[in-house]
Amino acid sequence: MNNYFLELQKKLRSVVEHEKRRDGLRKLFLSTTFLCILFLVLILLEAIGNLSSDIRTILFYSFLIVTVLTIGLYVAFPFIKDFIYYVNPDYVKTAGKVGSHYPEIKDELANAVQLINENNINYSNQLVDAAFKNVYTKTEKLNFNAVVDFASTKKLWKLYILTFIATIVLVFFVPSLHSATIRFLNYNKNYTSPPKFVFEIVPGNKEITKGDNVTITIKALGEQPKEISLLEKSEEQTEFSEKILSPDSLGIFTYYINNGKTSLDYLPISENDRSEKF
Repeated sequence: MNNYFLELQKKLRSVVEHEKRRDGLRKLFLSTTFLCILFLVLILLEAIGNLSSDIRTILFYSFLIVTVLTIGLYVAFPFIKDFIYYVNPDYVKTAGKVGSHYPEIKDELANAVQLINENNINYSNQLVDAAFKNVYTKTEKLNFNAVVDFASTKKLWKLYILTFIATIVLVFFVPSLHSATIRFLNYNKNYTSPPKFVFEIVPGNKEITKGDNVTITIKALGEQPKEISLLEKSEEQTEFSEKILSPDSLGIFTYYINNGKTSLDYLPISENDRSEKF
């Protein structure tokens, strides 16, 4: 091989390197973006449905299998194929791509590379040298790597970064999704369903003078119930009596005790959620 061919070969191999780098990054960005979105979907399902341990186990291992298959078939396997191709690239095919980008040297470049593939059987060394010198002179200042377009790869990079950042923010800084992530990753643990709401009660435990008036206010933090039951029992009573309370425009439930004469136990309850006794 003469020096002109070696220089052309070097430039063509650089094109192959850029192509494989572009294709590899594209596949990596696509696969990781897909896995981030899939992970978020599973976390949302857990956050909405508060799934059982059995279902979380199935989803977790399904996600694991999909991850391995995606990385293996879409990234690792193509990488191995690309490496084999890189060791022995098809210079004729690459020359055709370069020629398509630079029509003025299309035929000369493809024909010159073809001469080497034919092992010079039908051509003299002088003819081969002259062909490569002619092509090299025409292509010396041309950037072969310009035929490799990274525009779509850059778009996928931006999409991947946005998806990855969104996943991190949602998983770590949104409390409900953060809790769902912990439950999903600890798929084999059983978690009790979180209460729909938590009662905020004023005054709670309070000591008053006999005959004073007391106003009990109750606010539900979380899902707003349409009504709550206030259970109360004085010292003279053996069982709790029930008062049905409705919220005002601010969502606050209010109960008045006028001229309190005896100790009173009370607690609010709604559906299956109740507070401690005061």
